Amino acid sequence: MQTLHLDYQRRFRPFPTLGGVLLVGALVLTLLTGRQYLYFAQLLASLEERADKVERIARPTDVTLKASPQDKEKVAREVTRANEVLRRITLPWDELFRAVESASPKNVALLATDPDPDKQVLKIVGEAKDVASLLEYMHNLEANPMFQMVTLQSHQIQQQDPQRPIRFSLVANWKDRR
Repeated sequence: MQTLHLDYQRRFRPFPTLGGVLLVGALVLTLLTGRQYLYFAQLLASLEERADKVERIARPTDVTLKASPQDKEKVAREVTRANEVLRRITLPWDELFRAVESASPKNVALLATDPDPDKQVLKIVGEAKDVASLLEYMHNLEANPMFQMVTLQSHQIQQQDPQRPIRFSLVANWKDRR
């Protein structure tokens, strides 16, 4: 019989060329990955720092005013006054005065108007040549959709004037169309 000769170890070099190239490539790739990781970690840290700054700026701060009761009363009065001014500014002035002027016949002269925005009342003082002109003016005001009710408060014949005009005072309630 023949002898078998089994050789389970071949004679290779300890590091084959291909294995060395793969090892060097893996090391280079590991170094590049580590470098990218450090870059992104620094970038993330700077972005988080910026986000914290923005959050601190955007966060409302609790400010409490330590004011005396007199100062608080003064501020409350100023706020009330500012609200009153705002209410007067937002009145429909143009529409209101156009309605008053358009209702006036030629024999009626308007002397004063005094609007009260809280009560939505317009006080009108004027002079009419005669009672018929005064009644026509009141009728014209009532016919205007801007006003709800027109009431004569007082009237007086001016004796000292030779033409004897009638001085009148009336109140017209207006409809708020805001």
